[in-house]
Amino acid sequence: MLAQLEPSVLISRWLHFAAFIVAVGGTIFIRLLLIPALRALQPGDAGQPLRDTLFRRWGHVLHTSIAVLLLTGIYNAFVQFPRHQPVPGQVPLYHVLFGVKMLLVFALFFIAIAVTGRSRTFEALRRHRPAWLTVSIVLAAAIVLLSNLLKLLPVTS
Repeated sequence: MLAQLEPSVLISRWLHFAAFIVAVGGTIFIRLLLIPALRALQPGDAGQPLRDTLFRRWGHVLHTSIAVLLLTGIYNAFVQFPRHQPVPGQVPLYHVLFGVKMLLVFALFFIAIAVTGRSRTFEALRRHRPAWLTVSIVLAAAIVLLSNLLKLLPVTS
């Protein structure tokens, strides 16, 4: 399999994984370590300016990761879809799972942008950042599960 892998596919997949690791790893760090530590050090609203600065800076990293994920994900889909043609009379399992994965991905991107942005529209989400970061972590885990299932499906073309 590796001998058949084109360098562009390998680079795209590596960039895709790297961006995902940065985005999800950072989210887990912020949710499980940083937010509780900031609350312990500066309870109430005393630490709000620090939290706002942190999320503004984290937003730049996260938005860059999302851009890389979108670009490499589109490329990877163009590489994989021809290998997984629907079999007549059968449910196109690859395409169904891929569709579910994309819905979860876009939900995750929406939450990530909403909780790191400055728009007044999403202020209610930002007031509950820890809860939405937890939802993000669960969505990311489901996306990883679906990605692995997609990888295990046999090639049909």
